[in-house]
Amino acid sequence: MRRGSRRQLARTFVALLGRHPLPRLIQALADEVRRCGLAAETDLLLNDIQHELLAQKGYLEAEVVTARPLGEAVMNQVKRLLEDATGAKTVRLNTARDESLLGGLVARTPELEIDLSVKKQLSRLEV
Repeated sequence: MRRGSRRQLARTFVALLGRHPLPRLIQALADEVRRCGLAAETDLLLNDIQHELLAQKGYLEAEVVTARPLGEAVMNQVKRLLEDATGAKTVRLNTARDESLLGGLVARTPELEIDLSVKKQLSRLEV
């Protein structure tokens, strides 16, 4: 495996699945985690591997943070936006609330963040 970031390790691991024996791949991954000093990020690395496997199947899981609950129509628009932006065939949205956003939303995927919040817009205004 190549030395690199946690996400790159996940991509490389998934790319090598099926081409090499699994125990050998797991050992190589463990060696690389130690060599790169990523032991404290093992849970995140496993999450990255999961996202990479799902992405290969056209599945995307995203977090959508809003100040207030969104209706079904808006949620469907967010799904379509993420499908178009990522090429995913299926998008699953996990929602969370953060009243400090004031309005709008923030959509996060492992590779992308779309910040359409009122808080972000206000921060861009010059005083």
